[in-house]
Amino acid sequence: MSAPEHVPEEPRYIDFPSIPHGTLRDGKPVLNRWSATLTKDHDFPGAQAMLYAAGVPNREMMKTAPHVGISTVWWEGNPCNMHLHDLGKVVKASVIKQDMLAWQFNTIGVSDAITMGGEGMRFSLQTREVIADSIETVTCAQHHDANISIPGCDKNMPGVIMAAARHNRPFLMIYGGTIKKGFSKLLNKPINISTCYEASGAFTYDKLHAAVDPGTEGRTPSDVMDDIEQHACPGAGGCGGMYTANTMSTAIEAMGLCLPGSSSNPAESPAKMRECEKAAETIKICMEQNITPRKLLTKESFENALVLTMALGGSTNGVLHFLAMARTAEVELTIDDIQRVSDKIPFLADLAPSGEFYMEDLYDIGGTPSVLKYLVAAGLINGAIPTVTGKTLAENLVSFPSLPQDQVIIRPLSNPIKSSGHLQILRGNIAPGGAVAKITGKEGLEFTGAARVFDKESQLDAALNAGAIPRGDNIVIIVRYEGPKGGPGMPEQLKASAAIMGAGLTNVALVTDGRYSGASHGFIVGHVVPEAAVGGPIAVVRDGDMVTISAKTNTLSMDVPAEEIARRLTRTQSQNPPSAIYTPSPAPAHNLHSQSHAVSNPASLPTPPSSVSEAGSHAYTPPDPQWRSDSQIPSPPALNPRRPPVYQHHKYRRFSPMSGAVAAMGICSSCLGRDRGSEEDDTSRLIFDDPLANNYGSFTDQNVGATHADPQDVQRESEALQNIVAETSNHLVDIFATVPQNQQRPPATTYDTQPARFVTYGDLLGKPPFDNLYENISRPPTADGKQDADWLSDDEDEISGKSPGLSKPDVGPLLGGFSDMERGAK
Repeated sequence: MSAPEHVPEEPRYIDFPSIPHGTLRDGKPVLNRWSATLTKDHDFPGAQAMLYAAGVPNREMMKTAPHVGISTVWWEGNPCNMHLHDLGKVVKASVIKQDMLAWQFNTIGVSDAITMGGEGMRFSLQTREVIADSIETVTCAQHHDANISIPGCDKNMPGVIMAAARHNRPFLMIYGGTIKKGFSKLLNKPINISTCYEASGAFTYDKLHAAVDPGTEGRTPSDVMDDIEQHACPGAGGCGGMYTANTMSTAIEAMGLCLPGSSSNPAESPAKMRECEKAAETIKICMEQNITPRKLLTKESFENALVLTMALGGSTNGVLHFLAMARTAEVELTIDDIQRVSDKIPFLADLAPSGEFYMEDLYDIGGTPSVLKYLVAAGLINGAIPTVTGKTLAENLVSFPSLPQDQVIIRPLSNPIKSSGHLQILRGNIAPGGAVAKITGKEGLEFTGAARVFDKESQLDAALNAGAIPRGDNIVIIVRYEGPKGGPGMPEQLKASAAIMGAGLTNVALVTDGRYSGASHGFIVGHVVPEAAVGGPIAVVRDGDMVTISAKTNTLSMDVPAEEIARRLTRTQSQNPPSAIYTPSPAPAHNLHSQSHAVSNPASLPTPPSSVSEAGSHAYTPPDPQWRSDSQIPSPPALNPRRPPVYQHHKYRRFSPMSGAVAAMGICSSCLGRDRGSEEDDTSRLIFDDPLANNYGSFTDQNVGATHADPQDVQRESEALQNIVAETSNHLVDIFATVPQNQQRPPATTYDTQPARFVTYGDLLGKPPFDNLYENISRPPTADGKQDADWLSDDEDEISGKSPGLSKPDVGPLLGGFSDMERGAK
């Protein structure tokens, strides 16, 4: 009898052994459920030896302490991420205070703003997967029991959420925070990173002028460009509008995966520091109650994310990221779900890029929690979903203020900017598989124009730089071969889309199989499927074809008979691939403008081969120029000469202590949107020896009080929230195991009664090992003589700037911020 044939085991995801949830040790829940595999006995002596060397202090901690990984998407050279390692140190200190082991590690990203319009942008989208792979790898391989991730830039947020869905261990996200607004003296208005790209188009089309005495010495368009470049980004933090980073952070807050307010707390603020200090307490709750990512990543939470994205006017990139996150978490979500939510949710927020205000302004009126509170009370956001705090979303929002009655950033539901969402899923004979449009309604709901075809974004960029896109008749610009395969990498098209807006080309709409930045706005359509590189119909659009974009009928079509489209596609499939896209040899060092107006004959565009480049090659060779026969595009000029950049820095102003009770931190007076005294004319400052003080050692808090809220609105929202909380008070019992009654939490830290003051990052990081994060921050005892250890929490009294028990009235601004100082009395 022959031996049975060996049947290989079916591939599966690794099953890591863990101690069952609910197991007790000395009457308390066991929290080191995964790390105990390495540490409980002597089965892995080598692992324990390495961990002792890495910092485990004693045998008791080795056997019982949970291991918490703190992953930061940190690197220097990008404001969105340059401070994240330091936030991680504050989080680490808070974890150690909770008698847990904290292990910092890092992953990488790409700055979209730095790579925009260049070859580096082809690396951007893939960093989402690099981040997810990195965090999953370390969390699982190191047997961490929980993870706290600190992302900053666009792809960071979905990357850390996808990692959490994979390892599915207790998890908390802390958004790195948003950057403050910049200020241009020559334009005399607030600016941000998007201003830079729009100014490029305005510069080319002679629309960039100083606000006062334009054209005079020191106020030329070139001077204005210098001023914008030097002051658009005044410090650390994610790009400040409702761009992709803030789209994803607000959506993730609506899903319950971060602390309330995380998405709107500025990067350089005490609020962000307090959030980091609370991280350990929150992750411990997640471990005790077995709150894991897949219990939070549900269809209901994704619906919340979509609702808030539509209401706030979020990025088209959210569509890609929500689908990827849902797929990783095994939640059914399609583009049809996105359209369904868009059809019913009005667009409410007057936020950049299409609006006037920034995330910093939203924070000033209560931030994301106040917006969520408004939408929960209106029945648009599901307040019953569980969150990382162990409470429902509605319960988290009870202590936050309502939106002020006199604020103008968030429109009332009765008077929206647009009655439905700005993100629309379009289909038609150009995009039979779908496309994503960003149409806020300000630019209209339909657009028809003659096609103008470019086979790469670089060709369009050069045409714009040459001023070769005319005003007048409507034009639908088609940028193709920029999809996932054709790009490769599906690069964003902000450089072109912003230049079109800056140049005032309101007669132009833009369609691409690539992506857009969250800072893009106008009549734009992206993500066209199928892309040109796989033979999609966008590959056979020809110059002059009439193209219609309609948010009324959700269509993207060219006025070409189906038989002609089929004939063009058949002819295309018989041709060789264009060298502009598929040649793997290094690109020659040509002047960008010497050939970027090349326009291939659309009838000769081929279907690409199955393999488009050699392994490791990211270069392509531009084709020889093929000039239009009608000579409508002139020979491009040389690059405009520019002055050498002036390396100008920001001047900080320090205030004297007020009544000896509080000292205001340094304020970057060169970047504020207010009148300046003669003593502040010099916008340069000394570079401190300490780089922490240089970049983000000084900051101010903002007052998020709602002193002007309408009493009836407050009462109505309060009653609605109370009803929701009452109906869902037992909701979490069915989802999370209850905490044993005999568990005792460690006593809260008490504070001394030294004079109160804020502590900067430099203060904290100059005192390793961070054994007292809030040294010298204090408050006097309350009337009953007790010290309130939770006075730093975001309770309603603190938010409104009124904290009972403070004996000196001058300390009040400490809790509410220095808005009046920073911006001038209102």
